[in-house]
Amino acid sequence: GQVARKDFLKARVQKGNDTLNIIQQKRTIKSLKNELGRLMGYKEDDFTIIENSYHAPDNYEFKISLQRAQEHNPALQSL
Repeated sequence: GQVARKDFLKARVQKGNDTLNIIQQKRTIKSLKNELGRLMGYKEDDFTIIENSYHAPDNYEFKISLQRAQEHNPALQSL
């Protein structure tokens, strides 16, 4: 009886700590995503990270990609 209750209370405390850690990690992820978007020249609400993986097309051309990046990223437009 007494040992089982002690283990139960320990588990509850650990669950609470884990829940707080998850909340903190989610905040950190959101903050880092916002910072990444800001560094890329997006406004806070305009930037979304797509969680799916992406593969560059086989016919990837650097000059075309650079031109598109310059068209869409204000920080690159001054180069």
